[in-house]
Amino acid sequence: MKDYVRRNQKIYDTLATKYLERIKNKSIYEIDFGYLVSYMIKHYFETYGRLPAKVLELGPGAGEVLKIFGEKGCYTSAIELSSKMADVAKKNSPHTIFILKDILSFNYFLQEQFDIVFAGAFLHLFSIEDEKKILCKVNKWMSKEGLFCLYTTLHEKSEEGIFLKDDYGMHIEHFRRRWNKLDLCNFLTDNGFEIIDSFENYEKDREKKWINLILKKS
Repeated sequence: MKDYVRRNQKIYDTLATKYLERIKNKSIYEIDFGYLVSYMIKHYFETYGRLPAKVLELGPGAGEVLKIFGEKGCYTSAIELSSKMADVAKKNSPHTIFILKDILSFNYFLQEQFDIVFAGAFLHLFSIEDEKKILCKVNKWMSKEGLFCLYTTLHEKSEEGIFLKDDYGMHIEHFRRRWNKLDLCNFLTDNGFEIIDSFENYEKDREKKWINLILKKS
């Protein structure tokens, strides 16, 4: 496991209970997961005439998204690096299959196994070179008709390195890739995806600007 990935693993072990507390006291400015899930399922059904059956989430956090997909009849799986975060997610989505692995070394899903891949606040935890590897895996694991949803924060300048994370009442340094909008969109299209839709929201209380992207294979 790479050093920066191991660093982030330890951080999310520490933050696991904080994530659980946060979903119990959600801010009105946070991303509406219910809307994102419903949007993807509706788009999939209108395009292909059937509901998505198999969903994979990368870095499921507290398991809120998995729970919503499960309630809509989907079979759910997740890859999580932090064992403590996986324990939290299991409480919210007990029927999900959790795989406790570093995604960079995991290669055991079948080709075109999933209808939807969801990656919220996940891709930006990796270097740009490792992000390319992850996108290649997603492209392989996603069906030809599949949809890929990711969201991340937007910044004026694209850069990566060790940055301070202080939005959970703790001052923690972690590895982060920051993207501006144009660079991110070009990066995704250069690595096998077409953007179907995107929308932004501003999380006022944490002063974060998010972009939510819905993609398909190009």
